Amino acid sequence: STSNNNKGVSVKDLSRALWSCGKMTTWEDPIRDELEYGRQRYPYNQHQQSQMHYSYSGGCSIKPPYYSSAAVFAKGIVTLSTEQHNFTAKDIAQSVWAMGRLGMDDTSIINQISVLSIQIAPQCSAQEISNMCWGFSKILPTHNNDYFTKTLFQTLTNQILNNPSMQNECLAQEASNIMYAHGKMQLFNLPIFASMSNVIMDQINDATPQTIANALWAHESVGLIPPQELFDSWVRKKFGVDTTMDKIVAMEEEWDGDYGASWG
Repeated sequence: STSNNNKGVSVKDLSRALWSCGKMTTWEDPIRDELEYGRQRYPYNQHQQSQMHYSYSGGCSIKPPYYSSAAVFAKGIVTLSTEQHNFTAKDIAQSVWAMGRLGMDDTSIINQISVLSIQIAPQCSAQEISNMCWGFSKILPTHNNDYFTKTLFQTLTNQILNNPSMQNECLAQEASNIMYAHGKMQLFNLPIFASMSNVIMDQINDATPQTIANALWAHESVGLIPPQELFDSWVRKKFGVDTTMDKIVAMEEEWDGDYGASWG
């Protein structure tokens, strides 16, 4: 049985192993994509085609050599967690994140770890909520937001919305990831978008252009107008343009003066 195979192994051990597999893809993916898709976006021979891995993330890639091991780790995590109820928020959060990185698509495992995530949500930190939202957005079907999917995301994000201290500990990158996940899943949640936008704007000096861009994209994806400050900050950071009205007026006056001097 699975229990016998996992004898002497803890959920923590398996989650760390799965996380390591996911972590490897963060630096292997660009290299593998260059090697495999440098000139031909899709493989042609039958062996390569058999190795293609399609996921709900919308793309496809060659399975890494450790994918099958990672799948075993994931199955062990949900089995032991369900049987022994001995798991932590960190175990589940880093497992979901790794599954997202690997693009796992085993429906049974995804459904089971979704249930575990709902159970452990009250014990999660802002970072763990962010990692789970991002991970699930990569492995759940974006075209079928059923009641359970909405309940899953609502349960996770309510931990932040109902806890001001968690909002204070949330980083700009984490807030951006949460909004990105909602945008990708086409989940309209006005309170979470407003809250996470405030997090980014409060930390705007530390937010990267990509962090802000992901937040802007997420707003557009669900049909929300983002705060003007978010857009202005992205323009300043990305292009070095000051979009404040006083600066724009000053620039216009300077241009008018130059124009007049040229033709006067």
